[in-house]
Amino acid sequence: MRRRPAFTTVLALTLALGIRADTAIFRVVDTVLVRPLPYADANRLVMVWEDAAHVGFSRNASAPATWVGWRQQNSLARLALV
Repeated sequence: MRRRPAFTTVLALTLALGIRADTAIFRVVDTVLVRPLPYADANRLVMVWEDAAHVGFSRNASAPATWVGWRQQNSLARLALV
């Protein structure tokens, strides 16, 4: 190692980057898959899509105003489900 300091430096940097990448991947997996979500009744969370197949989009994210309208129209149905 003393004879080839450049090789030793490259080796140490490669190991450091590998360890850092492993740590980052572990944190993502731990956060996404292992830990529960920080919400009450997290198993009841849903994603709402708007069907716009007539314009070429099978799943289209709805606009905030559309979502507010849906919420106002479905307040009684929501109470019945609870």
